[in-house]
Amino acid sequence: MLAVILAAVFSGCGGDDAKMVSSFSSFEAQSSSPVSENENKYVRVPLVRGMNMTCWEMKEWRPVEYLTEEKYYKELTSKGFDHVRIPVDFTLYSQNTGDYIIDSDFLTKLDTAIRLALDNGLYAVLDMHGCGSISRNVSAYEDMLYSYWRQLSERYSGYDERLLFELLNEPNTKGTEGDDPLNGEKLNRIINNLIKIIRETNPDRVIVAALGNGNTVYDMDSVTLPEDDPNIIAAFHSYEPMEFTHQGVTWSATADYPAPCEWKQEYEDTVEDVINRAAEWSEKTGRQVWLGEFGVSLEKLPESSVSQYLSFITRLCEEKNIGWCYWEFWMSFGAFNRHTDS
Repeated sequence: MLAVILAAVFSGCGGDDAKMVSSFSSFEAQSSSPVSENENKYVRVPLVRGMNMTCWEMKEWRPVEYLTEEKYYKELTSKGFDHVRIPVDFTLYSQNTGDYIIDSDFLTKLDTAIRLALDNGLYAVLDMHGCGSISRNVSAYEDMLYSYWRQLSERYSGYDERLLFELLNEPNTKGTEGDDPLNGEKLNRIINNLIKIIRETNPDRVIVAALGNGNTVYDMDSVTLPEDDPNIIAAFHSYEPMEFTHQGVTWSATADYPAPCEWKQEYEDTVEDVINRAAEWSEKTGRQVWLGEFGVSLEKLPESSVSQYLSFITRLCEEKNIGWCYWEFWMSFGAFNRHTDS
C-alpha cells in the first residue's frame, strides 16, 4: 500500500518538491528572546512529507519492535519522506505512582528510534500520545504529564535540533465527563506550563502544540502561545469526512461507517474547508501549522478511492505550504504491509 500512497502523493503534486521545500527558510532554531514585529518572528521547520510510526501508543502493540530497525527509516528516506512522528503513550512504560519514572529499557529503545530517524536524514517528532485519563480528570494526571516531559526534555536536551517535542495529542476539551474534566482554560494552562518546563533544559527546541479540542481546525484558539517564544508550531489533525476515512473499521466500538463509500465532490469541499481554515490561522498568527495526522482505513477501500483522497488532500496541503504526516505506517491505516514486510 505504500506504493499506492506514493503514487497518489507524487501525482497530486506533479512530482515537484521545489515549491514546497523552498517555502521553508533554512531551518535554524530561533533565539528565545523577543523578535521585532517587522522581522520574521517565528520558526519555519521543513516538515514536508512525514509518516506516523505507530505501535508504542497502544497496549496491544507493545511487543512490536520495528521502530528500532533501521531498514524502515531507510525505506522512508528513499521514498522521499523527510520526517517521522513517534507517538508514545508513556503510561504503558512507566511507574504510574510517585515520580512516574519512565522505564529505562523502553527509553533505550526510544533513543534508538530517534537516532535512527536522525541518522537517516529525517526529522523526528516525539509525540506525547495521551496521558492516562487527563481529559476526564486533570488533577489526577497533570503532575504525571509534567513529570514525563521533565524526564524527556532532560534526556534529549543534547540531541540534534531536528528532534521536535509534541506536548499532547488530541486533548479532549469538550463534552467530557469526569471528576475534573479538561476544558479550554485548563488546556491553556497545561500547554504553557509544559513550554516552561521544556525551556528549562531546551531553550531553543522546537515545540509542537495542540491548540484546542482534538487538534481540530475548528478549535484553534483555546491556547494562547507565548509571543516571545518563536520556536513553537501548531499541529492540527484531519480525518474529515469520517464516513469515508473510517469506513469499515473493525477496531472501534463507536465508529459505524459502512463500506463501500466512494470518494465524491462533497468530500473534496469538506477537506478543502479544513485545509483553508488551517492556512488562514497560520496567516493570521504568523506561526507554522502542520498536519500531524490524516489517513484512511485500508481495510475495505479500493485503491482508486484511496488514491483520490490522498492526492487531493496532499496537493491542497502543498499548495498552502502545509507539511503533512500520514497516519500511519503499521496498522489498519498502514502504508506498510507487515505481513509481507514490504
